[in-house]
Amino acid sequence: MSTQVSQEVVPKTLQARANEIIRRTANYHPSIWGDQFISRLPKDKVQEAIELQEIEKLREQFKRELLASNSSQKLDLIDAIQRLDVFNKFKDDKGYFNQSNDVRGILGLYEAAHLAVHGEDILDEALAFTTIHLKSMATSPNCPLTAKVSHALKQPIRRGVPRLESRRYISIYQDEPSCNKTLLRLAKLNFNLVQELHKEELSEITSEIEEKVAKEGWSYRVHFGKEAMKVQVRAYFNEAKWFHENHIPTMEEYMQVALETTGYSMLATVSFIGMAGDMVTEQAFDWVFNRPKIVRASETICRLVDDVRSHKFEQERGHAASGVECYIRHYGLSEQEVYKEFHMQVVNAWKDINEECLKPTAVPMPLLERILNLSRVIDVIYKEEDEYTHVGEVMINNIASLLIDSVPI
Repeated sequence: MSTQVSQEVVPKTLQARANEIIRRTANYHPSIWGDQFISRLPKDKVQEAIELQEIEKLREQFKRELLASNSSQKLDLIDAIQRLDVFNKFKDDKGYFNQSNDVRGILGLYEAAHLAVHGEDILDEALAFTTIHLKSMATSPNCPLTAKVSHALKQPIRRGVPRLESRRYISIYQDEPSCNKTLLRLAKLNFNLVQELHKEELSEITSEIEEKVAKEGWSYRVHFGKEAMKVQVRAYFNEAKWFHENHIPTMEEYMQVALETTGYSMLATVSFIGMAGDMVTEQAFDWVFNRPKIVRASETICRLVDDVRSHKFEQERGHAASGVECYIRHYGLSEQEVYKEFHMQVVNAWKDINEECLKPTAVPMPLLERILNLSRVIDVIYKEEDEYTHVGEVMINNIASLLIDSVPI
């Protein structure tokens, strides 16, 4: 039997206590998921092959149906995104938006309005118009698309996580009278197949990435990832100094550091590392590392939305001043006035992202979509509250829908 005395029961000297560094803790709750994402059982390969064959057959069948019918009656989701010719339908002879009971049309106009860029006042007007009408329609017992309208008001397609929106739309689409059964089954099988792929990647991500980087000759990519991490750590250090010095920076000083501590520049950079294909070049890494307009816009969305949702909790536990406190201190506004100001800045940042996605850039669209999706994640996670720090039912259901629960066939 060992006679070694535990270090914890040995009395500390006064000098040792004086020199002890107290590390603050945020008291985050333990992981909800445990190790289920790395201890999964592989899917039956025979069954997977059967499903792949069925998916190919359904694709061909749906192509034939699409060519033989009016696609606008069946592809409601695509129609909602691409209906860019609906504006005049809702305007009177003076150019003002008028009343309409066309739920699908108004819904399409609402979704299209979220693609607004700077200087397009017509889309801002369209968004205000459609939001008022859809809110009224959502509470009407006679609305044929209540579920679709209610969800669109909460989560417009442009700002939603594509996979999550796909999962949700399946449950809505299958109850619509115009539902195409071939398309529905194809969507379900495809969703489940991709979900299995994501599960497999999650379980192997830590063991595969080093081998893949070495095999493909991507060491230069890792260099950019390391440099991006260094930038973020330096920003964290500046925040820590502010906290210990009780310093409340100006808003300009704050944003220079706080945009970097979002981690979005670093995440955008490292998200390129494992991408295959010729589109991810060293020039693409140079581009993203230098924080182009779309990256700065994504950082702005993350920072301001995060600050609004989490600043009260952070100040209670002890944290450097957030943008809310900085703005109140230096501009003399109320908390609610700051929220409104930040909301408008977020709206403008989304317009920046839309502009960057619409005009020619130095990198291909799949790389821009990585950054766009980071902005979408913030919109989803911080929709009502800080679900990143305090994981609640909404976030648990989102993760389960994406990575655990398959779609019933």
